[in-house]
Amino acid sequence: MEMIVFGTGMLVLAAGIWVYGRQKERRLLERLESMLEKARSGSFRQEEIDETMVSSVENSMARFLEDSRLAEKNLNQRKEKIQTMISDISHQTAIPISNILVYSQLLEEDCTDPQMREYGTVIRQQGEKLQFLLDSLVKISRLENGIIQTVPQKGELRELACLVKGLMEQKAGEKQISLEVKPGKEKTYAWFDWKWTREALMNLVDNAVKYTPAGGKVTLEVVSYSLFSRIDVRDTG
Repeated sequence: MEMIVFGTGMLVLAAGIWVYGRQKERRLLERLESMLEKARSGSFRQEEIDETMVSSVENSMARFLEDSRLAEKNLNQRKEKIQTMISDISHQTAIPISNILVYSQLLEEDCTDPQMREYGTVIRQQGEKLQFLLDSLVKISRLENGIIQTVPQKGELRELACLVKGLMEQKAGEKQISLEVKPGKEKTYAWFDWKWTREALMNLVDNAVKYTPAGGKVTLEVVSYSLFSRIDVRDTG
């Protein structure tokens, strides 16, 4: 009888220890879940400072979050400095580049010396290239800093190429340059931001038209690969 009572007592004790352990484990998991949720929302604060494992985890998480906040702050400060510097460069160079373009055009139009007119053409072309590069630099900076937001969506690339061809045909025609979109065997779809991809492609075609001699040709071709697709712009300049 005593053995039965002793055995029953041991079972009850073991069950109590098991229940206590499970409750302690559940409270620990709930505490960790609460810590993670507060860390995600930015409201985490270290509550216990002692020798327990929970306090050690809280301390490590507090240091990690503080380091992350400092790193993010430093990164944002660097981005702001870069954006300010690029904006200053763009602002300070706008008038000089405009003057270069104006005076080079005057050389082309008013100078009677053929060699001087040729010099004017070269100066104008290089000024336009410099302006294009600065504009691209400003746009890239704005894109990296989140000022420009892209909205990727599924679109057909040959349709985009044909649209750009139509928009640039008049400018190409003024120089007697032919624009062509190579026909593809099938439609090629990709995920891209229509507005900014169209502008980037127009800049490439515009650049090709500028530096291709009269009577030349600019070709757009959609090239498809297993992981990505691209639009090639080729010219005879």
